Amino acid sequence: MPTSEVSKCKLCGAPVRVIRRTDGAADHYETIDPDTIQPPPIPGELANFIRTRRKGKKTVAIIGAGWATRAWAPYQQTDIEVWGLNAMYGMSGIGRVTRWFEMHPQWFFLRNPLRDHAEWLREDHDFPIYMLQEFDIVPSSVRYPLKEIQDKLLVRLERDDGNIKKLFSSTMCYMLALALYEGFERIELFGIELLMTDEWAYQREALAFWLGRAEGMGVEVWMPKSCSLFQIPLYGYDQLRLAGGGVFSADQQSGSNPITIRGIHEGQTAIVIGNGPSLNTVPKEFLEKYPTFGVNHINLLPFQPTYHVVVDAHLLRNLADRVYDVAAGARITFLGAQSLTSAIPAAQRLYALPNAFILGPGQFEFPGETVWTGWTSVYVALKIAYTMGFKTVLLVGVDHALDHFTQDYPVSLNAVVEGSKRLAGHREHFALANEVYKAAGRRIVNLSPPSVLDKILERGNIKDWL
Repeated sequence: MPTSEVSKCKLCGAPVRVIRRTDGAADHYETIDPDTIQPPPIPGELANFIRTRRKGKKTVAIIGAGWATRAWAPYQQTDIEVWGLNAMYGMSGIGRVTRWFEMHPQWFFLRNPLRDHAEWLREDHDFPIYMLQEFDIVPSSVRYPLKEIQDKLLVRLERDDGNIKKLFSSTMCYMLALALYEGFERIELFGIELLMTDEWAYQREALAFWLGRAEGMGVEVWMPKSCSLFQIPLYGYDQLRLAGGGVFSADQQSGSNPITIRGIHEGQTAIVIGNGPSLNTVPKEFLEKYPTFGVNHINLLPFQPTYHVVVDAHLLRNLADRVYDVAAGARITFLGAQSLTSAIPAAQRLYALPNAFILGPGQFEFPGETVWTGWTSVYVALKIAYTMGFKTVLLVGVDHALDHFTQDYPVSLNAVVEGSKRLAGHREHFALANEVYKAAGRRIVNLSPPSVLDKILERGNIKDWL
């Protein structure tokens, strides 16, 4: 009988329910309404430090909805302004505010179903609500001084079509700009993690601009370490990104330069290891005979492959600590770039490995592929092996099933729900890889148990390769 327990999301710290299988292994997460659980208070030592830093300065605390730190704001310190936004009122952990921001058009905010938002806006409040304009139906509304701020703070950024004025990609940008316009000396950010996809895509750029503008104006800015902004390596000193070649630590020996990857195993034989149940029957001496590519949680076998490949976003985001040792022990560990900007320390630590090579769309691409990962790290390993010059690649543990070589193997909810779709994607991309190999006079030989892949790939026997 499956069991469950309440834990914290490893990405944002919000409460989640962990569903465990009958063998006790974690199967997937389910979200819990964060308003039902009180967020944690700010640690005492940190509160004292921030209080000392803001002493005597005109300070504003800008609050986002992030569960982990929204309760940290100085709601009780009445000489500090506290600004909230949207439908955050009534959230657990939210206290006294001095201003509010609702920077959406009327048709949008009237339809927002959260916490009876439209009705709340129609009430009288003892603080102003900044909006696109004054609305008769919102008695506390005031017009946001957009043009005044643009004329004062956006005057020297130009391109051939004139001044760049539209540097407001989120409500947070409007809040930061107003704080600078009004001469605040210190800005503190709480409940702002910027971990969601839409925030990554277009909100971060302008938000980073306004924080940089604050720095340039001599305004202090504090943010919690859970905020993913500016958590990047120091180019040239910490890490190098080479166009089309991945990312390597800057202090790496020249012999491991990513440029040397192409053709470094010309004419050799490699083993690509899948994580199917049949992997338990593969002789260890066979795995030790050739250079190997292990994928994802190969560490559970346990086995240290020559090369390690991880493009599973769930693993990179939530389980990076579990594969750190096998990744660190590989000659090169190839990591998908999906979580490169993650604020999770374990993910940062994995990406910071001196042998890390970051992969993304367009690298080692086979003509005709529809998904750069081919829905499986095994396909990515085949592309890397081809680039390295291997003439023959032997597949083991590629059972073409959803089961793994151990019941403790972590499985994401998406992998379960999209199982048949993913297997179809495997077949499509294995067939594509086989065509590319054959056209170059190379071979992919499947030594895994018989499956529908026999219609696509050459079949072989491990005994012939021992």
